[in-house]
Amino acid sequence: MATPTPAPTQAVEDDFVSKCTFAETHDTCVYELALINAVMVLAFTAVVVYAIFKLLEYLINNIQEELSFVKWEAVKTEPFRAKNGYGSDWAFVLRVQPEYKKDSKGNIIKKWDKKVQKGKGKNKHDRLSHTEILERLAKGGFDTRMYFSLQRDEVFVKIRAPLTRLKKFADDIDYQMLLNSTRLRTKLEAGHYEMEVDPESDSKQEVKKWTWLPCSLPPEMDDAEKARSDLYDYTEFIYGKYDEDDNIQDLYKGDDGSVFRNVDRLKLIAMLFENEEHGCGLNLREMVYDEQILASFPLHDYKALTELKKEWLVLWGHPNSQPFGKIRDYFGEKVALYFVWLGQYTSWLISASIMGGLTYFIDSILPATMKPPLAPLFAFFMAVWNTLFLENWKRKQVRYSLEWGMADFEEEEQERIEFHGDKIPSVISGKHETYFPPNKKRALIARSQFIIFLFTTAVVVVVIIIIFLKITFTNPPEDMAEVEGIDDKEVDDELPNAVTFDPRIWVIGGFNWGTVVLSIAQALAIMIFGEIFIGTAKALNDAENHRTETNYEDALISKTFLFSFINSYTVLFFNAFITLFSPRLQLQCVDVSTGKIDCMGEVGNTLFTLFCTRLIIGNFQEVYKPMVRNMKSMKEARALDDGEISDEKMTAVEEQYLLDHYDILHDLFQDYLEMVLQFGYATLFSAAFPLAPVLALVNNHVEIRVDAWKITTTCRRPFPKGAEDIGTWQGVMEIICICAVITNVGLTVFTGNYLEFEYPEDKLFVAQCTVFFICEHMLLMMKGILMMIVDDVPESVKIQLARTEFIVDRVIDDKSDDAMEIMEFTGTLPNSKKDEEQPRLNVVLGDNSFKLVNKTRSDDDHEEGGFGASIYSKPSDLVGIKE
Repeated sequence: MATPTPAPTQAVEDDFVSKCTFAETHDTCVYELALINAVMVLAFTAVVVYAIFKLLEYLINNIQEELSFVKWEAVKTEPFRAKNGYGSDWAFVLRVQPEYKKDSKGNIIKKWDKKVQKGKGKNKHDRLSHTEILERLAKGGFDTRMYFSLQRDEVFVKIRAPLTRLKKFADDIDYQMLLNSTRLRTKLEAGHYEMEVDPESDSKQEVKKWTWLPCSLPPEMDDAEKARSDLYDYTEFIYGKYDEDDNIQDLYKGDDGSVFRNVDRLKLIAMLFENEEHGCGLNLREMVYDEQILASFPLHDYKALTELKKEWLVLWGHPNSQPFGKIRDYFGEKVALYFVWLGQYTSWLISASIMGGLTYFIDSILPATMKPPLAPLFAFFMAVWNTLFLENWKRKQVRYSLEWGMADFEEEEQERIEFHGDKIPSVISGKHETYFPPNKKRALIARSQFIIFLFTTAVVVVVIIIIFLKITFTNPPEDMAEVEGIDDKEVDDELPNAVTFDPRIWVIGGFNWGTVVLSIAQALAIMIFGEIFIGTAKALNDAENHRTETNYEDALISKTFLFSFINSYTVLFFNAFITLFSPRLQLQCVDVSTGKIDCMGEVGNTLFTLFCTRLIIGNFQEVYKPMVRNMKSMKEARALDDGEISDEKMTAVEEQYLLDHYDILHDLFQDYLEMVLQFGYATLFSAAFPLAPVLALVNNHVEIRVDAWKITTTCRRPFPKGAEDIGTWQGVMEIICICAVITNVGLTVFTGNYLEFEYPEDKLFVAQCTVFFICEHMLLMMKGILMMIVDDVPESVKIQLARTEFIVDRVIDDKSDDAMEIMEFTGTLPNSKKDEEQPRLNVVLGDNSFKLVNKTRSDDDHEEGGFGASIYSKPSDLVGIKE
């Protein structure tokens, strides 16, 4: 076999390292070198974490200093604000241009510049002038105020809707509102009746005519009692449609006396813009896409934003201590639910990090002869951990769905403005609708799949190239027979004589830094491929012409996750499993200090490098890119024709217009994708690198603050959207968890040296496969049992949803109780006497539904709140009552 030629500039290693050559390997030396490698990994991690946290501290401290005052103070004496309690909520940006000109006959016609005439929308013939847009806003009941930008090339239109207009529209569309818990309790205990003249009375005396009876409610629960019982207070988180009836207006008022929160006003205004019957009939997304208006966005409420930043942008804090309620009230449920999920994931990583850190530490300090099989045990722990995490998350998101009024939330699906096709009569309604031939769609999807195949092929080729470069850097010197587990003859047949590098030139302190350099190159290649493909996937998805936003988002997630899975994890799968079938490929897994094959160590080193690279570069990009874009936009907006910078004060609306646009679909999609891929890194190969959860925890601590800073400081305020759950991402994580069980069992059985198989060489693989399938099926069965045991919807949520239906029927819809029940309550039932015992109506909650039973009144029934319907708050109250 050809002997590699030593590099002429190779430095002489110190005495300690020189003892650990392939020819002279001693257990003591191996143990000490392994300990040094572990210390170096921990030290490098500590340095990276310290640098990132100091940068984060500097960023947050600067923000907190800026928050010592509110930059834009509201003028409280302004008449509209004094009357309604708020100011302008929305802004349009229009291009300055002459809108009209006269033709040869003197008729006034519309005039558009060349850029606008190239409109991209599907209704190019149905464009609106600036005047027509303002007329429609006035028709919808909006007040507007206009002024120029600094360069006089744009017009900003501030828009606001009077409170009376919002109330009427909310009533028209049955807008769901949170009912005030205290006032709701009072109303339920009082019941509802009207005074009428008793026709049987000679004195024409007025009597109560009950619509629905008073309810005797359980006492209010304090926070400690709620935590112990896992129940909600009876009137807590009850949502009902808005009604302009004066008798129930106090139910909609919050603690500050306002009827609508700021986020409610924004949702109502957005619906008013687009509503044809009650509003303006303006399709904002199409108008922006078609460049009839330059932008449309909700305005920041600087006072509320400042309070949110002070509480949210802090350097230290538990992941679940984020102000989720305030985030939801400012940015809407969809954005808030992302941060709830991120906080939940990060808090669960704490336990995984403790176990992973202990596993790595013990595995590093103990000699090989004393090491317990901790990695397989940790892999088993992670299989249980990720199952319980996902089941716990399902329960948590259901709770937030209830508390935020998103239960059974279904956003009305509309056609995407980019959806195009032929106009044909509908076979169902006869109305004209857009039709896109299915065969064309299938052809476009097939083209997308072919392009994705090309991308994945390129990824695999790059992975193979880098792996062969690693083989070059880890080619054993002088005597290949000293490498345990590799047949010298087999390597001679596969390895060409051209390999002339001596890997020891890259060994510093017993660690091969050459492989680290190549791993960093691999990480950069993964990130570059990912960035390129994201743009390609969006283009392919656009070309497929999906009808609705849901179809579009699901297709984008499928494409992106499929490629990202291959792009991000191929090198790890290759090192863990494919190398086992080729002696030449196993050369990259040679430990230069021991001469042994250690593919588990190679997987761990690669995963460590990928994590650190993404942690540094990913967060740097999230901070640096928006800052540079915003600084450039601000400078261009202030630039004058002579090249000077204007010192004129810029308005708050123009400042917001120059910020980045935060797209709920694409930007939030990118945030989810980044975290879900990281979830895969932390779980798929945990047996090979137990520190993965620790790095994920550090990354998420930084990610929460960077994402919060990005959306509050560098972006316009996004349109608040509702969401019941995290959608398709839940299924994606479940797929990753199943794959994690398979990969970690495979690492334990095939790649690691944890199991001793005393079988002949020709039967060894069969024995390993048998153990693999048994362990893998047992773990998957355990996951399935855990999923069945843990109920996705907590019992308390089911009870509260049933209560909501019962309460809304009476308080909002004014649904009458049964006449017989009312007669029993008032003592007017024939053959009944008021002095005798009266049966009273009890509303019993059992099996998640209400059942009416009679209970005879006794001395024990004198409950505070009056005689009437008694509503039990927990299943234990039903003992002895339920039929």
